[in-house]
Amino acid sequence: MDELLQPALHLVAPLSEYFFHSRQPTILVDSGRGCAFSCEFCQTTLLNGTKVRYRGVPSLVAELADYRQKYGPYEAYFVHDLFTARRDFVESLCDALIEVDLGITWQCRCRLDQVDRPLLEKMARAGCRMLLYGVESGSPETLARMNKRAKVSHPKAIVERVGWTVEAGIFPSLSMVVGTPEETLGDLDATMALAHAFVRLGSVNAFIQLMSPLPGTALAARVEHRFAYHGSNAPTAFSQGIEFLSGQRLAEDEMLIQEHPDIFQSFQAVVPDHGDLDLCIDISLTYCKLLEIYQRSFGRLAELAGLTHLGLFRAWRDGWLTVCRAGNLAGQRDHDIWNAFERFIEDFGREELQSDGPLGEAYRFEKVLRLVSEGPPIQSGAGTTVKPARLQLADGARLFESRETIEGFSPAQAALIFATPDRLHVLPLGRRAGSRPCDFRRTNLGRSFGQVP
Repeated sequence: MDELLQPALHLVAPLSEYFFHSRQPTILVDSGRGCAFSCEFCQTTLLNGTKVRYRGVPSLVAELADYRQKYGPYEAYFVHDLFTARRDFVESLCDALIEVDLGITWQCRCRLDQVDRPLLEKMARAGCRMLLYGVESGSPETLARMNKRAKVSHPKAIVERVGWTVEAGIFPSLSMVVGTPEETLGDLDATMALAHAFVRLGSVNAFIQLMSPLPGTALAARVEHRFAYHGSNAPTAFSQGIEFLSGQRLAEDEMLIQEHPDIFQSFQAVVPDHGDLDLCIDISLTYCKLLEIYQRSFGRLAELAGLTHLGLFRAWRDGWLTVCRAGNLAGQRDHDIWNAFERFIEDFGREELQSDGPLGEAYRFEKVLRLVSEGPPIQSGAGTTVKPARLQLADGARLFESRETIEGFSPAQAALIFATPDRLHVLPLGRRAGSRPCDFRRTNLGRSFGQVP
């Protein structure tokens, strides 16, 4: 692979123009190819084979240094689905990056069962700032049907490894899917419970997508007779990104998709065995967005009501669909999702809000979170001059002081809540005299993969 030429970046507009429009200037770097696994939904082995091969560390470092000299500070995105397949390669690359100290950061994609604490800590020291884990499902049975061959498949062990990643100072994106052919409602609930556990960790970006039957995969061959196109209201994992008309597809694009189903196979979906594709669509579009703000009150209300994560979600969703008079929740915006949950908890959970202190306090905190998230972000370098003995909150920032013990707080625990262009931050400030200590982890609600914590 070292014989491959670098991308001909001189043939496109100067990278400075792309960097100007980016939250984080990023350059893709081809670091390796191939995958030794055969997940039935994935095309990687079809495109790049089953033999894993890497570029040499000197070749990679030379390319990274060349970009640094030409374009200044940037972030490298190592393009390889199995970046951590060979531990010796990762450790050698990290050692080299630590030694040359190029002043860049990087991100990659890897499997949970190929990392541990020492490796993650070394990756962080070498500049790894973000990574993507293909978690896929909270159901070990679903993972087995996918032929994931995961050595780590129990939800508790999965969450533990994600926790190691966060503790190492790396921001993980966690990809999950719903709408698999043999999926049961129990499988759905297991994935929703896992997503909730991820969000509780803080400093993660958890997201759920609708399964796409990609051409040539074992999944597509096995369930070809079950393909169905449900229009733009059923966005699959690989059918998004062409909404060029005020968030909608162009009419001519939609016509091409319908007229050529073999070409646009990834735009189709499979109705799972439990029969409710619309439920899968709504989970993929709204559940993690709901949890970004309301994960504490959602979890507490489910516990008090004796409902599973899926059970409480369906109660919330059913009421909203009645109001919307629609088959699913496609097209709803963030504030629509959050407004609907506030109406739901103040109606369905009215008695619990009044009688359960932790639920009421969590909801009060989350309303402050939402207020900040919808306000103006604090820009880098936009702070005001601090006068002696006097501090002033930046526009959009808020202070919160807990009255009762809730997740992340002890009584009288204060926190500063503010938003930057990429993320929402909650930072502890202290406690009133006499209050007990609190082990509080900083929470970053990820809004996109590729942003600085």
